[in-house]
Amino acid sequence: MDPVTFEVMQDPVSTVDGHTYERSAVEQWFAQGKDTSPLTNAVLGSTALTPNITLRNAIEQWQTTYCKQISRQSIELHEEIGTGSFKKVHRGTLRLPGASERTVAVLQVHSGDIAAEAAILRCLGRHPRLVTFYGSCTEGLESLLLTEYAPLGDVRSQLEAIEDTITPAHRLAMLQQICSGMEAVADAGLVHRDLALRNVLLFAYDPDDVALTSVKVADFGLTVNAYTAKRAYVQGGAMPVRYLSPESLRKGRYSEKSNVWAFAVTTWELLTDGDTPYYGLATDEAVIAHVVGGGLLQSPEHCLDIGMRCRRASPRCPATGRTLLGWR
Repeated sequence: MDPVTFEVMQDPVSTVDGHTYERSAVEQWFAQGKDTSPLTNAVLGSTALTPNITLRNAIEQWQTTYCKQISRQSIELHEEIGTGSFKKVHRGTLRLPGASERTVAVLQVHSGDIAAEAAILRCLGRHPRLVTFYGSCTEGLESLLLTEYAPLGDVRSQLEAIEDTITPAHRLAMLQQICSGMEAVADAGLVHRDLALRNVLLFAYDPDDVALTSVKVADFGLTVNAYTAKRAYVQGGAMPVRYLSPESLRKGRYSEKSNVWAFAVTTWELLTDGDTPYYGLATDEAVIAHVVGGGLLQSPEHCLDIGMRCRRASPRCPATGRTLLGWR
């Protein structure tokens, strides 16, 4: 992805400082009379551009693998399994020539287009802790995104059903897997902006075997470029106020750090069996005033007991003896 325009590069070129951009984007930058790096703002000794052949070949191979346009005739919609302000989610069946039939989640987008979210999903590629993207369909009145189907739904909606069997070790496994997925998001130079337990999908759960626990991070509709989000206001659209950090609420700026804040709120949700964050505050305005004023979430019941068990179960750094997940 071009680090400035956040578009898939077609003709990648490198500047003299070694950074790579889409040719048209960096040429437009230089045409404005600028002699600095678009990424670092460091002064460049030259505006010469060198084609990045290796990256171009890799992009072409990546597009062949992940940028799939799927025919509407290959998709069969079944019952609705979720809904939001901008999309509905259906269970669906995907039938492609030469491939076995597959159950998928079909995101039916009814506001805006799917190009940005599809680009995010393609950028993330395949990761065991991120929901898998199969392709998109732009035929018809509503655009469709096809992703991996989670037979157990999202973690938040399932907590009541598994409340009597879920153990601290199960919760720790889920948190480790969410961390792994969010690390992949950060490594891709992206900021999720909507991490919450409702956007973590449960693929496998066995009350008697923690090792079979499997969750994946999903819903990238609000995801943005980390470089842009840290340096400019992100405008528009309803935001998950109860999961936002103070700087996001005050300035509309997002970063890996605001993802960490949302992860802490998501952790609190999991430890309270799906309670609403700041449930004592009835309005978003009250939550904003509380968080910006330095207020925190109330400690979950039995939090110390859970934390101590998790600390004993967590791997330790051989040099310092500290737990690697930072439990205190």
